[in-house]
Amino acid sequence: MRGHAQDIINLINAKQGLIWVNSYEEERVIRDVLILAQQDAKASNISFYDWSKSKGMDRLILNPKNRVLRDNKDTKNTTSPNAVLNFLNAEIDKNPKEATPTVLVLKDFDVFLKNEDIYRTIRDTLEIK
Repeated sequence: MRGHAQDIINLINAKQGLIWVNSYEEERVIRDVLILAQQDAKASNISFYDWSKSKGMDRLILNPKNRVLRDNKDTKNTTSPNAVLNFLNAEIDKNPKEATPTVLVLKDFDVFLKNEDIYRTIRDTLEIK
């Protein structure tokens, strides 16, 4: 997986607006990308979050033993797809001097793309960049 994780880091560094990864090993992909981002000077200042419908959004932090720690103190009430998209848009709307580059992993989000409003919000969000 490391080779694929490096490809993802390269896309993140290239400021790719949307990266679609299909894997049954979600946690392993996330951990590998976090490890490589920590080692990559361009990607080391990026904030990482993940989201699922059942758990909502968590900030992801890599501890010294390369274990992924989750923190949701600032991301409560984010289980709805609209809530996570609102968070993402708020990050984009920040003053560039205050904004932190952000990677948001949306687990199983493809099922929500059938909703016209969600689909349009994502398209509009990607056009902002």
